[in-house]
Amino acid sequence: MTRERYPQALPTDPALLEARAHGVGLMTPLVCLDLSIPRLIQRLAEMVMLGLTRGRISEGAARNQAMTWLIESVKPCAAFARDLGVRIVIEPINRFQTDLILSTQDGLAFLEQIGYDNVGLVLDTSHLNIEDKRIEASIRSAKGRLFHFHVSDSNRGYPGAGHIDFASVIRTLREIGYAGFVSGEFTSLPDAETAARRAIDHLRPLLRQV
Repeated sequence: MTRERYPQALPTDPALLEARAHGVGLMTPLVCLDLSIPRLIQRLAEMVMLGLTRGRISEGAARNQAMTWLIESVKPCAAFARDLGVRIVIEPINRFQTDLILSTQDGLAFLEQIGYDNVGLVLDTSHLNIEDKRIEASIRSAKGRLFHFHVSDSNRGYPGAGHIDFASVIRTLREIGYAGFVSGEFTSLPDAETAARRAIDHLRPLLRQV
């Protein structure tokens, strides 16, 4: 879930500590989607994404303090999710959308601070293209902590619309033993159906080759 879908982002303003606690209280039941539908959770691979829900650093707040607040907010969600057999994925997102956890290395450092093995990363090729020096090296560094993977091209379009080498990306995912889903998260241009079809047409032969 992201802030666009769920506007109650966890605040990092010290004046809003009560609101932040309220946000954590709202997030914990959402981690399991709904306790009345555990079978659906299993069908969805027992995974919930915390994307832009983490918010931004508030004006006047130090980065270290903001990260401390974020860790304190996510830890109880992680514990709650672990007890239900649910995984949480954190997505490193480029600097134009957030200022917290931008690169793969940022994400891995955050996982170490959280300290729960049910919390991992979802990497997105478009964000990797902006924030990381080399996409393949970042994927390798996330071995064992990569729970999900998004594909979009360098221009946020469907795979094949930009310059990312998806054959190399797929080879690297196989190299690290990644066995999860590869899902498209790209702009719906020229329209959703055409973009989806072009993505499939671009990726399918690559999946067969490597």
